[in-house]
Amino acid sequence: MTLTPVLSVLTPTFNGMPFLPRCVDSVLPSALDGRVEHIVADGGSSDGSLAYLERTDTRWVSQRDRGQSDALNTALNMAAGEWIGWLNCDEFYFDGVLEQILTIIQSDSCDLIYGDFVEVTPENRVIRLVTQHAMRPIVLEHFGLSLPSCTAFVRRSFIEGAGGWNVENKTMMDWELWLEILRAGGRFHYTGRAHAGFTRHDQQASARLADLVQREHAALDEKFGITPGPWRARYARGVRVASKVVNGGYARELGFRATVIAGGAGSSRTIGDDPERPSLMRSRYRRYALS
Repeated sequence: MTLTPVLSVLTPTFNGMPFLPRCVDSVLPSALDGRVEHIVADGGSSDGSLAYLERTDTRWVSQRDRGQSDALNTALNMAAGEWIGWLNCDEFYFDGVLEQILTIIQSDSCDLIYGDFVEVTPENRVIRLVTQHAMRPIVLEHFGLSLPSCTAFVRRSFIEGAGGWNVENKTMMDWELWLEILRAGGRFHYTGRAHAGFTRHDQQASARLADLVQREHAALDEKFGITPGPWRARYARGVRVASKVVNGGYARELGFRATVIAGGAGSSRTIGDDPERPSLMRSRYRRYALS
């Protein structure tokens, strides 16, 4: 019997072949029982991505698009799940995370699930653990983007209620969606555990389009009636810091860093699709990834 997927993971990509296999491999084991599906929306890549996707069981489409938001909307229209994960091609889930997310989904107690993430280099070397905290509206509104999309799983009806992703927004489409969900009364659930790896590299849009980020940030302030100001930003930052002190987030970051240093982060030891991955995942993420 074929199961209808509960969770659809959407991946927008364009010439992402250096990272795409690791992304797909992180979803595939959870997709085998039919409860999870992975949909890749490619923007017309010419780097071998399509040849790779043809060799996988992943659902995919390749066509010219208007950017990441347009690709996400295309993938959403193909998706069957009532819950949506958003995993860019340079990101990957940790082992066991999707199974645990499915358990949380069954409780029907929230509309957006999110957690922590780990930054890695393009060579898959660990940089740092980045922890989050329970939803504080003032932090989301005035500190800025404090909810990483690679860790987020959203009830589909809230994405559709927001009209999907705004194709005019090129750099802050995630912040816009979270604000839409907050305004719609969505229930946010922070797991307190690491969900995903995030690759830090120079090709990311946010690294190349700093001026556009500022303009789009100002436009969203106006759209959502957010009054910017240095004192509000400082207060929001203070709330975020206090929240991470209380929930032990900073302590976890320091503990993780100590583990990385002890394990030789500067050496050839990496994470990713190499033979060392399983042992490194267990040793470095045991206390942080969902288990």
